[in-house]
Amino acid sequence: MTEAQLALDTSAVLAYVAGSAGLGELLGEVTEEKHQFAVPAVCLVEAGLQLDEASWPMLDVLAQHPAAVVVGLDAADWKAHASAAALFGGAGAGAAALLVAQGQVWYVATLQPDAYGDGIDTVRIED
Repeated sequence: MTEAQLALDTSAVLAYVAGSAGLGELLGEVTEEKHQFAVPAVCLVEAGLQLDEASWPMLDVLAQHPAAVVVGLDAADWKAHASAAALFGGAGAGAAALLVAQGQVWYVATLQPDAYGDGIDTVRIED
């Protein structure tokens, strides 16, 4: 994956679908600076489970954003993903945190920065 500036966790994906002005501003800054942002595929799945089917098209809009890089799970990394999911409280949060830990993104955009502790740089989505 090309280095992206940030990763969205599941809470950020849900905020996007809800039309978060704070997240829109953040993504606008990323695209203005000609950077990309990562969206772990598992975050799209988790968000889809929490949304009614009528909201799913917004997940497609996010995934197809010109600056978005949808990141799948590498089967060889399943143990790291399982450990991160246990540590950070879910597969989406774990996948976003791993992208930071692996140096693929700088930080996680989230509504729940406290879930990541001191080891993962986050930016709180403000509305």
